[in-house]
Amino acid sequence: MTRIFLHILAGIFLSVIEASFFGSLQGVFRFTPYLLQHHSMKSAASWMIIHGLLLDFTGASVVPLVTVAYLITAWVALLSAERIFSNRSFYGVAACAGLSYVTFQMATGFLQLAFEFTKKQPFHWGTYFSDAGARLLMLFLSLLVLYSFAKQIRSGLVKLSLLPPSRQTY
Repeated sequence: MTRIFLHILAGIFLSVIEASFFGSLQGVFRFTPYLLQHHSMKSAASWMIIHGLLLDFTGASVVPLVTVAYLITAWVALLSAERIFSNRSFYGVAACAGLSYVTFQMATGFLQLAFEFTKKQPFHWGTYFSDAGARLLMLFLSLLVLYSFAKQIRSGLVKLSLLPPSRQTY
């Protein structure tokens, strides 16, 4: 019960960080596939869903029903981390994160397209795609930095009781 409460609290905290002025930086939920893949932290997928729920509840998202996009992304991240990519190399971690990010962009794009006709202002697709490409590049560069600090990240997660100490993934 305590672990569930810690994960809900972590999801809410990260959602507040993401939605604050730090949101203009690389978003923290883009790194959740890194935790799923490299550290086998399957409960981190719930953080994405909590973030989507909070965005929909507060109306802070540009895309309506963004929880659906985060739910699909969490499912793809879990599936690819468990069955498709290896967590032993940077390439496996980057491929899992890249697939999850592309899934999220496609899901939000489809949601935006579905709600395009209900809005009075047009959506600027050129900005959407150029921003998505730039964030994908920043995701890979940031993952390269995170990957080199894997032991420190793991020990921090163990100290926060978000990861059991017996789990060795590198």
